[in-house]
Amino acid sequence: ERQFDAAMKTAIRLGDYEDIVDTETIFSLVALTAYHNKYYQQCSKAFIKLEHSESIPAAQREKYGDLALSIFVMNPPRDPSRLMKTCQSCQASLHDWQIQCHSCYRRLEFCVVTGRSIFPDKSKGGVPSQTAQDEVIMGCKTCRHKMYQQEARRCRHCP
Repeated sequence: ERQFDAAMKTAIRLGDYEDIVDTETIFSLVALTAYHNKYYQQCSKAFIKLEHSESIPAAQREKYGDLALSIFVMNPPRDPSRLMKTCQSCQASLHDWQIQCHSCYRRLEFCVVTGRSIFPDKSKGGVPSQTAQDEVIMGCKTCRHKMYQQEARRCRHCP
């Protein structure tokens, strides 16, 4: 299946684990998935990280720069406009791929199956039970992580 959107959101979340996974792996995945998902601004940000990382050899950083140039000559670094979600804490508008509110810096919970951020419904007292699209949120009985119920149906084991 070609699930570039879920792959990109999960790759962006890898940025939280730079102390465990090396920078080149993380941002190569972000650049690749964002490119295939046509999120060229996210792809550009990943290439900037790759080009300026001291842990990557200079020759490899130059190759990343050349690749970025060939991509962004044809595709301006802009993300497609999508529906915005609302931060539960400060009501700021957020993209569904964001992992943290740019206004209040609140970390967003996420679905462990897809990597999608979970935006709790404030009308339910802030409890992440259902989203605006009536997608039911559930917690794993083993690890207690949250996930969209419709995505969990595909799993045979704890993700």
